[in-house]
Amino acid sequence: SRGLYYVDDFISEAEEAHIMQCIRDDEAREVAASGRSSMWTQVQSRYVKHYGHSFDYHTRHIGDASQTASQQLPQWFSPLVERVWERLPDYTQQPDQLTVQRYPPGSGIAFHVDSHTAFTDAIVVLSLGTPVQMDLREPATHALVTIDLRPRSLVLLTGEARFGWEHAIRLRRSDLIDGRVRERCERWSITMRTVNQELACRCPYPALCDAGAMAVRHRRQARESGAGT
Repeated sequence: SRGLYYVDDFISEAEEAHIMQCIRDDEAREVAASGRSSMWTQVQSRYVKHYGHSFDYHTRHIGDASQTASQQLPQWFSPLVERVWERLPDYTQQPDQLTVQRYPPGSGIAFHVDSHTAFTDAIVVLSLGTPVQMDLREPATHALVTIDLRPRSLVLLTGEARFGWEHAIRLRRSDLIDGRVRERCERWSITMRTVNQELACRCPYPALCDAGAMAVRHRRQARESGAGT
């Protein structure tokens, strides 16, 4: 699909191990500072933690700041985004929302499109640990594109691939690669996004766009606010 970019070996094995250890170390500090037993939140079959801004999976929009592991982006993130800018010159955004996810074997995520009104036109995903297949689907034609997300690879979704196609990781314990069964192991991912300050979208993909629902929500909130004064 147009707007899909895939880069193999975006980071080295040593860098991958360093980032994963930093995330583990962050967890210990965050738990000690917050008093919570864990900063990971279970969402269906996977585990997530947010930096900068949280994401509310019920409203499918930016969530409460108290649900972030930290309202600051972690230190290990700075050199990573610098490399994204260096390797992908078309990517000029300043990501301010980071989601780290752990996928146990057999887990996945249903077909979805990241909220148009919550985030801008660029979703960056770095894969860590082990490989997994990701499917992209065009809703009108049901056209399907499958890509193998190898460890240390990076994916950029922008334009049509970001707004007009859904993506998913199927819930299964293995993937079929060139006729061979590949068992899944735990996979981690880092998703970089930029919050859409306008809370609006003017894309040509109304079937997947939440701008209409956001406008209805704002009108309802305005009525409720007016009724309370």
